[in-house]
Amino acid sequence: MKTKYIVLCVVFCGFLVTANAMFQRAGAPPVGGVVGNSEAVAALNVDSDGNLQVELVGGSGATITINDGAKVRTTPAMSGYTTDFEYGLAPIVSVSTTTTITSTTTLVQEIYANNTTAGAITLTIANSAGTQAVSAYSIPANSNLTLDWPTGITFTNGMSATASASNAINIAVRGKQ
Repeated sequence: MKTKYIVLCVVFCGFLVTANAMFQRAGAPPVGGVVGNSEAVAALNVDSDGNLQVELVGGSGATITINDGAKVRTTPAMSGYTTDFEYGLAPIVSVSTTTTITSTTTLVQEIYANNTTAGAITLTIANSAGTQAVSAYSIPANSNLTLDWPTGITFTNGMSATASASNAINIAVRGKQ
């Protein structure tokens, strides 16, 4: 029986990462490897039984099902979100009104904020109904805050941010819509 080994790479926060590197970062033992030539992958699929199916580029169109007893775990929260969302680094302009980040339901995976002042500034982030995910969090002077939710947190009907001083906090948001 001929065995094919396939190198899988994913884009993780803008960086190309091999599956082996991801397992090592997560503290799990590395799995698989490459023997001989690696193959380019055209498509990946997880079937209803949790088996990983791989279609190779330039191949006959046949799909290889990889099933060694291990199952692929998908993230249910990600289903249905197909468009990348990015709110580029921009200031929270006013103390008296909220800054709307988006008015669309968004699965937020990362928030970055930096305090550009010489004093502590509080930051509040909420969905459109006012439910707070970050409540008056104090960011020290000239400091940064990074919040990561790899599987995402849903902000229904959008999200907004307020700060305790105008033009003191710059914020960037990444996720899926």
